[in-house]
Amino acid sequence: MRKELLYTRTGTYYSFAYYDNTTQKPIRLQKSYIRERFGKDITDLEEAETIRELLEKERNSRANEKKLRLSWDTLSTDFSQLVSEYQAYHRKSAPNSYATTMHYLRHYVCYYFLQVQKCEELDQWALHYDGFREWLEDRATVIKNASKKLSYNSKNHCIHALNTFIRFLHRKRVVMHFVACSRFPDYQLKQKSVDDIISFEEMEKVYAYLKTKGLHKAAVFWRLLFFTGMRFNEARGISLENIYEGDIEDKVFAKRLQENHISYLGYLVLENQPAKKTLLIRDEEGDIPRKPLKGRKKIDEKFARTIPIIDDQLWKDLATLYNLEIQKFQTRLWGGKISNYLLFEGVNLDALKKAYRETGIPYHSPHCCRHTRATLLIGETGDPILTRMWLGHTSQRVLDRYVHIYQSCVRKAKKGDKKMTKIEI
Repeated sequence: MRKELLYTRTGTYYSFAYYDNTTQKPIRLQKSYIRERFGKDITDLEEAETIRELLEKERNSRANEKKLRLSWDTLSTDFSQLVSEYQAYHRKSAPNSYATTMHYLRHYVCYYFLQVQKCEELDQWALHYDGFREWLEDRATVIKNASKKLSYNSKNHCIHALNTFIRFLHRKRVVMHFVACSRFPDYQLKQKSVDDIISFEEMEKVYAYLKTKGLHKAAVFWRLLFFTGMRFNEARGISLENIYEGDIEDKVFAKRLQENHISYLGYLVLENQPAKKTLLIRDEEGDIPRKPLKGRKKIDEKFARTIPIIDDQLWKDLATLYNLEIQKFQTRLWGGKISNYLLFEGVNLDALKKAYRETGIPYHSPHCCRHTRATLLIGETGDPILTRMWLGHTSQRVLDRYVHIYQSCVRKAKKGDKKMTKIEI
């Protein structure tokens, strides 16, 4: 961990950075993280050195904890080989989520059964399922923060990793019987609610603040998320090849829009999303590696999703950014592939969080925009097929939840307007 003195128009402050051996890249701690952690920018040299030492100790502690959790890997060469085979299999079957599954398998499942329980007999793992659930409930913590307990969602990710791994071993006849570990019930999971709905007025205030601060790209990005319900990573990967004028080619989708009296000025077509989730989205050649959309196993035209642009201001803003990228394309700044010319390159959450702080509005994450759009679509149109085609949802259960939330919104509005008078019979 090293400290660096940085200069700005308003003064100087100390920043902290380290080299990540996994990614082989330097990582700088965000200014917002230092502010939230220590309540201010660090401008004093002595204080900066004290904080650097603290951060260095914490980083070393996390590295040692991570190393300890993976010491099972040295117990058995055969077992390590099984995990590697499972990873290769799972990478093909779930290219978007395999890395997350492997994280939970390595750091929680294998750690518990091989190091905590010291059980190397895979057929006997089922005898420890109850203990595993209790361990997840009471003692399992986040790798990067040992004081923070796992969320219910993460606990179920651990159980999912366990079950898919055992099912894989059963198919390979490594274990005699497949026994599934039961998940934690859904009612314990953190669910979106009426409070997570973003109003049009709230969106406009945040949009206007970002505009006044000269953060035009961040403002348009925020407006795009609100009106389209796109996932954060999908939106930041929008390039010249995704934006279209005229009528939507998907006649089924276009007909449903017409039946629900939804007009549009243009539309987006998504077939993939950026493979990298870091701020540095390009590879060494300047190209943008891509991966399938969520829930898809490969990039294919038949999996493309069409998203209409229904807001006039958003369409004008997108046109402005589009024309700027056209100029870069004409000079071949990033080569001849139009997918390399992004409208929102460099956008991150810092500007959005600052906008919420400065406007005094309780913070809503970008994913709340998706939650809001889904709720409004299914609630106002009553058309689950349109909503699923627009947002790319695969679960009807998710849509049913949005229906209930919309109904709660309507009841809440009625309560606010309700006059305490008798009902005429």
